[in-house]
Amino acid sequence: ETYYHAASLKAPCHVSVTGGSVDRAWVEEGDSVTLTYTAVAGKTFAGFYDEDGKLLSSATPYRLQVNQHREIVAKSV
Repeated sequence: ETYYHAASLKAPCHVSVTGGSVDRAWVEEGDSVTLTYTAVAGKTFAGFYDEDGKLLSSATPYRLQVNQHREIVAKSV
């Protein structure tokens, strides 16, 4: 018998969230992860922001498609 294993050519990508959590820290390029804000007493969720400070979403949870390593910040005010 011959067995075949399909090798993935997709790059592994790491996702981290400051001020929140991610359902999977390591995914393959093109996969999606779910980001969730961690509530802070007396604060209001302001949104998920990317590495450049750009607002990605003001919804939590938020589904993000990953095509590279990401360092997301869940901001509160």
